[in-house]
Amino acid sequence: MVALFRGLGRMGLFDPLETMEEAAPPTAGGTRLISAGACYRVLQKLGELKRPGSEYYWDLYQNQWPLSWKTGTSYGQKDAWALGVSPEWVIGVWIGNFDGQGNVDLTGAGSAGPVLFDLFNSLPRDAGLAWFREPAGELEDIELCMNSGFRAGPDCEAKRVSQAPRWMKPLRLCPFHHSFRISSDGRFRVCSKCWVDGKYETVRKIVYPADVIQYLRERGQDIWGLPSHRPGCPALASQSVQVLYPQEGARLWIPVDFDGTLQRVALRAAHPEPGRTLYWYLDDRYIGTTEDRHVMPAALSRGVHRVTVVDDLGDRTSVSFHADMKADP
Repeated sequence: MVALFRGLGRMGLFDPLETMEEAAPPTAGGTRLISAGACYRVLQKLGELKRPGSEYYWDLYQNQWPLSWKTGTSYGQKDAWALGVSPEWVIGVWIGNFDGQGNVDLTGAGSAGPVLFDLFNSLPRDAGLAWFREPAGELEDIELCMNSGFRAGPDCEAKRVSQAPRWMKPLRLCPFHHSFRISSDGRFRVCSKCWVDGKYETVRKIVYPADVIQYLRERGQDIWGLPSHRPGCPALASQSVQVLYPQEGARLWIPVDFDGTLQRVALRAAHPEPGRTLYWYLDDRYIGTTEDRHVMPAALSRGVHRVTVVDDLGDRTSVSFHADMKADP
């Protein structure tokens, strides 16, 4: 991680770290792995993070010293990390127990972060190297959708201009904003094959995939979903029921309880419309029904399985996966 942050600070030039007993001038070589423009934008965003404790209002004072930094906490709170880089220094902080034991009070932001800034504030610094210089000719302005962060499309209404690396891969147009024809009473989505002249209107809406809608609904957010397509329309579209877990071709390890019994695996699906009923089949055998929160526990044996989910309008989707379990010791 220290080598990564050092490479960002050197605008994409990377080489191995060296341990030295005495200070030595930095090497000028290195292998370019990331463009200078991409590094500069990453450093900008990492420099905007809120600092811990007494550092929180650092930008209100004269002679501020910016730092691009990030913290992290490992699973089980066994390791607290903080990394920071300026044009002169790169600092890595690790806090933890040498025997690997976790501690509930150990966090990157609360433990390693303050140490990082104590070290940074104690180091000598050159006022002429307070912040990174924007690399000449490496950035260009692009228009982004403020809701999704993708490049703004023709149906995005809220937009902003942002800098982007000039030679990056083309950023995808926003896939979430679309224009729709809605019946004048708002009950149905219509198309040229089923609308009634003068009794529909065009609306622009942001429509997330089924899995995102399901995630937001479960957290209490009111998500506008598309109304159903007008029943009987010859161009009736799929309602996009989606299996979230497992994914096609996945290989699952069946969890084993302390007494050796195999636990059930939670199969998950999503539907963009609220209130839909989903019917679940495992290997063509009906195993149950869900509404709103579409989670179905299933007992699996070793081998290949196929789960099929059908909604109450007949739309269906299927995925195949492989289940396995650890061999006996």
